[in-house]
Amino acid sequence: MSSEEKGRRLFIYEGCTSIGIFSLSTGAYLAGFGTLMGIDIKHLGLIASLPTLAGIVQLISPMVFEKIKDRKRVISIMGLIHRLLLVSYVFIPLITKDIKKRTILLALIYGISHIIGLFILPAFSKWQVDLVPQHMRGNYFARKDAVSLLFNIIVTLILGKVLDMFKFKGEEYKGFLFISFVVLILALADFLLVKNTYEAPSKTKEEKIKFKDTLWLPFKDKNFFKVMILVIFWNLAVQMGLSFFSIYQVNNLKLDYTYLMIIGFIQNFSRMLFSKYWGRLADNKSWAFTTRLSILTLGITHFSWLFLNSSNCFILQPVQAILSGIGWGGIAISIFNLQFIMAPKENTTVYIGTASALGGLFGFVSSFLGTKIVGLLEGYNLNLWRFSFSNIQIIFALNGLLLLTCYMYARSTIKNTKGIEAS
Repeated sequence: MSSEEKGRRLFIYEGCTSIGIFSLSTGAYLAGFGTLMGIDIKHLGLIASLPTLAGIVQLISPMVFEKIKDRKRVISIMGLIHRLLLVSYVFIPLITKDIKKRTILLALIYGISHIIGLFILPAFSKWQVDLVPQHMRGNYFARKDAVSLLFNIIVTLILGKVLDMFKFKGEEYKGFLFISFVVLILALADFLLVKNTYEAPSKTKEEKIKFKDTLWLPFKDKNFFKVMILVIFWNLAVQMGLSFFSIYQVNNLKLDYTYLMIIGFIQNFSRMLFSKYWGRLADNKSWAFTTRLSILTLGITHFSWLFLNSSNCFILQPVQAILSGIGWGGIAISIFNLQFIMAPKENTTVYIGTASALGGLFGFVSSFLGTKIVGLLEGYNLNLWRFSFSNIQIIFALNGLLLLTCYMYARSTIKNTKGIEAS
């Protein structure tokens, strides 16, 4: 087996450990642990959105890594630090009983962790791409995602049940300690996998660029500018209520972790199942078409959360999970590929990095506004027909409407990219 083949296999294993760590330290687990510490939902929503703001570091990351000779060592060490920080926040209750201090510590640890993780992401992604020849990337990354999602489904289902067992015994904190121990094992395994993966010589040479140029080049290119606005609009729309989905399920609906993991399984399985169909649709139509359709699907799905409550969640939520998996499966591959084909061949990572950073900045602003609205509407219920809508449900409605508006922008501005994709 060649070094490249071994490296590709190790990256598949690394994908499993990486997604496992992510799932066990964010979403429902973060919401549940924050609630256990007494942190209110407004601050939890803001903390959950910090990775969006942290994406700004991708503006400078490509230029920094351009000057680093031993990228593999830097990526592996910084990746380990990023993940160990995610393990460490479980010890906050042992440090202080003051809720304000707990909130600040969780925000600092979670925020710094994701700043480090997102800083190395562009170089880490390029490392993976350079290791996979162009003709096999589609099949390889589809297989990698499928294996990772399957691993994630198994791990989260088992540990969701374990956490519920501790919770029913009145020992929920011990359950989170156990989860953190598993995350630690996965973090060490991830470090060893990355450390032993072959780093292929870069196949692309990009011109050296100054920091000020990263801010202006994407604005000068007419085609890419439209896509960059779409990326910003997408982040503004989706981040308005994204951090509150897990919070609503844990705090408002009082759903147990086992059920949440089952819903996660349905969503991930749906995403895995339909990913190949999104790729075929993009080949037949265009990435612009699949981007629009994905946003439309998520817009309808997120708006439907307005009607989700404790009396209908066991009927409505599985349907929402299926549609959400379909939508996220489409947008995950579509919006990146759309940026890639619309960006110039030279300094592509700079264009995409700038769009991602600006999207993250505006996404955080949107999340902050969502948190403020939740706070202003706290205790308020909107009664229409037979439904009573809480503050978070109103945010879900705004989230959905913004996504549908984003779909209309994409439909009117980026109509057809088939000719560009073929060139």
